[in-house]
Amino acid sequence: MSTCNFSNNNASRIYAVEDIEGAEDWQAEDLKDNLYCELSKDKYSIDPRKCYDDLRSYPQTEVITLYRQKCWQAGYEATVYCTAIIRAGYYAGCNLDFEFEEDTSYNLSDLEEKRVNAFIEKAKIELAKKMEKVFKKYSTPLVKVATFSNGEAIYQKA
Repeated sequence: MSTCNFSNNNASRIYAVEDIEGAEDWQAEDLKDNLYCELSKDKYSIDPRKCYDDLRSYPQTEVITLYRQKCWQAGYEATVYCTAIIRAGYYAGCNLDFEFEEDTSYNLSDLEEKRVNAFIEKAKIELAKKMEKVFKKYSTPLVKVATFSNGEAIYQKA
């Protein structure tokens, strides 16, 4: 049984980099450095640079995390984190994606919760646009046009 080459969770496209052979390859290190350099220009960035293999078939490396935070006068706050990820392809290459995390650790009234949720959605859209703008510079945007019953997929340029 086959499977799709790329695993994509949040990006609107599959940002494929097909000429990278392995995580130790100089091209992979160059890609990480380029993404880090571009995204670290944002004044709200932190550097995780962690590797983890929670998806056995698609190991991934965190490159950098951008965040947006808002504090309200009533004493509550919210933070949205967006982490750029390089995820290995199943067969070859890799793709660029990102993951979100939210931090709102307060008991909120209904009105406060609406304000926080509006901020979170706006921040996610802003961070996703920023990530995808940089990803487009270092990859080939693809869309999946077909998936077969055995798991194989066909991609085309977006």
